[in-house]
Amino acid sequence: MGTDINAVFGHRSEFPPTETLVQQMCAGIKSAPPMLKNDWSLCSDYSYLRLVSVRATNLSVYFGPRAAIVSTGFGWPYTEEDQDRGRTVTSAVSSIARFFRSPLVIFLPDDIEPWCGVDTWISDGASIEDLRARLAQIKEPSAGFNGSIKQSPEFWEVDGYFIEELDYDR
Repeated sequence: MGTDINAVFGHRSEFPPTETLVQQMCAGIKSAPPMLKNDWSLCSDYSYLRLVSVRATNLSVYFGPRAAIVSTGFGWPYTEEDQDRGRTVTSAVSSIARFFRSPLVIFLPDDIEPWCGVDTWISDGASIEDLRARLAQIKEPSAGFNGSIKQSPEFWEVDGYFIEELDYDR
């Protein structure tokens, strides 16, 4: 079973996002790896669960009132080759979350219960701390991607999520 990496972060930006925010994102998200192009655009004609989409070439961010979910379209890494790509993707997502001064990023798979309910929680106004608490009631976070994956010779399965605390003192 394959699944993509999603991540959630907190924000204090005006909701719904405006063209001004999109321009600030284009100018301000500098430390992202090369896979992230700063060509953000507001997709005001697209709405999913009352979330508003801002898209770049390789990523989409769906904003709720207090948190946002990043959809990467990149698979959850489970081989050594995928680990390098996973680090690139997570680094790009962390750069976005840092721009918004989120205290943390929660990386989770898409399309798997119970993790796929997070977009509804964001739409309902949950903050990043609310999301962290709700997820912890379901299951404690894993130590990283490797800890989030059940693997055997016949199959692999994403079975968790992990949290990256963001340090702004560096």
